[in-house]
Amino acid sequence: MTTATPSKAKTTRVTKHPPFECIALLLQGGGALGSYQAGVYEALADAMFLDVTGRTAKRLLALADGDDHFRMPLTQEELAGMVGASRERVNKAIALFVKLGWLEVSGRSQYHILDRAELQARAIS
Repeated sequence: MTTATPSKAKTTRVTKHPPFECIALLLQGGGALGSYQAGVYEALADAMFLDVTGRTAKRLLALADGDDHFRMPLTQEELAGMVGASRERVNKAIALFVKLGWLEVSGRSQYHILDRAELQARAIS
């Protein structure tokens, strides 16, 4: 069994910019661990740079998986947990999307994206 050791160039970069280079090196690992770490890094960045409304828009788009009509497979509590906010805050964000005409909700779990471009813009700002 062989083990990989970091090259001198990588070690030098890590010592110059530890927070960013360590993350980059971890993500280079690839495989399931690399994918997990990429997901953790993305969630951390979202929590730092997106508000609850932006994170909710991003999560709804991910759950829709490219479709305009989709069934919400989660409870309100589970969605709130994925967004990293209270159920009340997530529900307010969804109500705002409905009021703005970007989203339509029928019943308890049927969602229709009316304005994908606006939701996408909100998911990155």
